Amino acid sequence: MRPDQVLKLCPEGERGVHLYYKNLLEAERGFRDLKSSLLLRPIFHRLEHRIRAHVLLCWLALLLTRAA
Repeated sequence: MRPDQVLKLCPEGERGVHLYYKNLLEAERGFRDLKSSLLLRPIFHRLEHRIRAHVLLCWLALLLTRAA
């Protein structure tokens, strides 16, 4: 997404854009941690409850690695 598009989407103005990118960097860091330190790879589920369970377990594993 281009910066001018982000600025239009953020009602808070420049501060909102700053928070948007900060949150984006945090999300990317989480995915990087999941892939590298936990050695997680894509797993393909078909049922919604299995997808939700998988995401929850990955999120909990990420929290545990950051707390340790």
